[in-house]
Amino acid sequence: MIYLIGGTPRVGKSTLSSLILERNNISVLSTDVIRNLIDFAPTKVGIKDLPVKEKSEAFFPYFLQLLKILQNKYTDYVIEGDLFTPEQLSTIQEQIQFKCCFLGTSNITLDDLKNVKTEHDWVSKFPEKVQQKLPQQFMERSAITKVEAEKCNFPYFDIYPDRDKSIEAAYDSLFK
Repeated sequence: MIYLIGGTPRVGKSTLSSLILERNNISVLSTDVIRNLIDFAPTKVGIKDLPVKEKSEAFFPYFLQLLKILQNKYTDYVIEGDLFTPEQLSTIQEQIQFKCCFLGTSNITLDDLKNVKTEHDWVSKFPEKVQQKLPQQFMERSAITKVEAEKCNFPYFDIYPDRDKSIEAAYDSLFK
């Protein structure tokens, strides 16, 4: 089975993926890795600086091809990231067998974003003015993801107010 964990940045997708790896020994791949590969390949695809929606649309053909390869070669695999949408996944349900969930947040602060335990603190690398806008952008993006997920009948989990409980619930939706 392919397990897909999508949603807004900094809401726990990597945390959930790590939990799955730890509990089920299922390999995990982040779409960040694929995006970086595409961004820095000798023949650039040009998605690095696109707006979020356009980036997702440009990335999706590569993502679909990856899913087809994984489905044919591996028993189980987890892919997490913010580059695929519920709407996109709904278009491939006939081609690819997968379970998915989406994570988002209805309330987050800049301090919350900065305090996420992760290897890469990319939030602090932005200028202060950009950082100040991130919480609102992520909450708006989460709201869109929630509506799309509900429309497509995919599970959506809001990490506010209890991140750990929401991540556990997302895990249960994939494995129970």
